[in-house]
Amino acid sequence: MNLIYKEILKLLSSCEQVDDHKITAKLNFPKSFIGFRGHFEEKSVLSAACALEIVKVILEKTLNTRVTLTEIKEAKFFVPIGNSEDIYLTLTSEKSLKNVIVSNVISIKSLFEKTNEKSIILKLDFEIE
Repeated sequence: MNLIYKEILKLLSSCEQVDDHKITAKLNFPKSFIGFRGHFEEKSVLSAACALEIVKVILEKTLNTRVTLTEIKEAKFFVPIGNSEDIYLTLTSEKSLKNVIVSNVISIKSLFEKTNEKSIILKLDFEIE
C-alpha cells in the first residue's frame, strides 16, 4: 500500500454505501497532504492522479477487495480542489454493487463537490481482483 493511499484512508471522515448503486464519502486535505507536493507550491491543487487514487481507495474500502483502474472514459475538471476544503464524493454504479464481485468489472461515475459546487466528474472502469 503506497503512502498516498494510506493518507487518503486516514483523511476519509466518512465513507458509506448508501444503497446498491451509490457510495458517498467526505474528505478534507490539510496543506501537508502528500498529494499536493509538486502541484503548485504557492497554491495547493489536487492532481488528477490523486483524484483517481481517491476513487480507488473508496471502492476498495467499500467493496472490501482490490480493484484495478482499466479505463478512464471521461474526466472533467470544473473548479480546482485545494487544501482545507471539505470535499464530498458520490460514486454511482449502474450495476448493483452487491453483484460486482461476480461480474469482475465495475463502471463508476464519480462526482467531487465542494460546498455544492461541482469540481470533478470522472467516469471510470475498474476490474475486480
